[in-house]
Amino acid sequence: MGRLALQLAFIVAGLNFMILKVGDMLHCEAAYAIAMVFCVPAVVLGSISWWMVPSFSRSWPVIACVAIAWAGLVYSDPTRSNQGIVGAVWLTMTLPIAALIVEHRCWWLCAKTYVVTSAVAMAMAVWVEYQMFGVTLLGSFQRFGKWVSDEGSRLANPNRVGGQLALAAVLALVLYLRSGKLARGKGVGTRGEGQQRCLAPRPSPLAPHFSIGWTVFLSLGCIMTASRAAFVAWLAGMALLLYSARVHDSRKLRDMVAVSSVLSAAVLFLVFAVDFRPWRSLASRLDNPEHVLSASGRLTIWKASYDVWCSDRRHFLIGTGNGAASEAIGRQLRMTKSDGFTLLGMNAHSSFVEWGLSHGLLGMVAAALLGATVIRRVQQQDRRAASTFRWAILLCFGLASMNYVTYRDPIILAAGALILSMVSRPAARIPVVGFARIQSNPATTRLVSQECSRMQGRLPSCESSYAEH
Repeated sequence: MGRLALQLAFIVAGLNFMILKVGDMLHCEAAYAIAMVFCVPAVVLGSISWWMVPSFSRSWPVIACVAIAWAGLVYSDPTRSNQGIVGAVWLTMTLPIAALIVEHRCWWLCAKTYVVTSAVAMAMAVWVEYQMFGVTLLGSFQRFGKWVSDEGSRLANPNRVGGQLALAAVLALVLYLRSGKLARGKGVGTRGEGQQRCLAPRPSPLAPHFSIGWTVFLSLGCIMTASRAAFVAWLAGMALLLYSARVHDSRKLRDMVAVSSVLSAAVLFLVFAVDFRPWRSLASRLDNPEHVLSASGRLTIWKASYDVWCSDRRHFLIGTGNGAASEAIGRQLRMTKSDGFTLLGMNAHSSFVEWGLSHGLLGMVAAALLGATVIRRVQQQDRRAASTFRWAILLCFGLASMNYVTYRDPIILAAGALILSMVSRPAARIPVVGFARIQSNPATTRLVSQECSRMQGRLPSCESSYAEH
């Protein structure tokens, strides 16, 4: 039941950037609300796991950040409270889902579900683009994933689409690199290695070829969005994984080089034969000095955010409140609608800038402590495993978060849960007995203590990595 609930939640996260578009095509205004319903089983079951099973999602830095997000609603602008509530809900849902992954030891299953569903969402997006442009799509591809409704409201953003596809491509390559090691581990009968193998289902012999295919497909989608931040996030994650493969698995590195060579030859043929250049927009944006230096106006937005943060003591200490940052930035930049009087909000275009402005110095300190704790755990576990898988996932998501607000988006449900669970220890359900019953029965106290010690002894001395399994 728990695995099925997790799969439903990760399917919703994988279809993230297509939810509003599908809702617009079906004339359904509550598309996101309906999608969130499918996450409820995982949240309910995960809440029990969060309470019963030790995991990193129960650590005080994680709880502090979620509590600050909810506290920010108290002093936020009432007209922007809905936006803040959405962000707080997505952040809160991440905790029980991460705990449920730890309990069922199914990091591999959740990551694979997210990768496959993201690829399905990309295929749906290509079909939508084809319906809009027809066969001229090959010659007029500008920015993949930029859609608006008939009323003019934005349904998808290339930065958002590119960030999700970059993370999915990195996860797909992690699954590819790990699948061979799991397959070679079959038939080993020692107690410790058998305990490690139980963390994830054994992949089939075709899994490596399957996974590298998804990596290529998702990487092409990321590049076609022409999002510079998504491209940098994808490139950084891939570079770390390729370095790890070069050091520890030269056979798979040769496979990736062979696939890359075939794809490069095919791309060169298309470029010179039919003048098909879907990445032309990305190249022009990277080559344009004005775009590179100004970051398309983001430096101006971030400077305005800094000015708002320093404008008074309340903003400096506790921020503008959850959801009110865009209104404050728009007011600082004097952004108005066409009537010239109605103030227009301006998105911060960065998770870090938005969080700092929304929650002030208090939120910055809590987020810094959480980030330092996660980085320390990732560094320790990657060193023990002699790999860079966790670093690649963390770096990819962190760079993508620099370009848009990820914690108000369903991507945080998948990325946050996978990151929190991959730095957690393996699950061991600790029996819970009522305090009065324990107090009144010394024999029960002794038995519970022995059982807890025995189950804690099952935990390996090194934290098990869910990114490895």
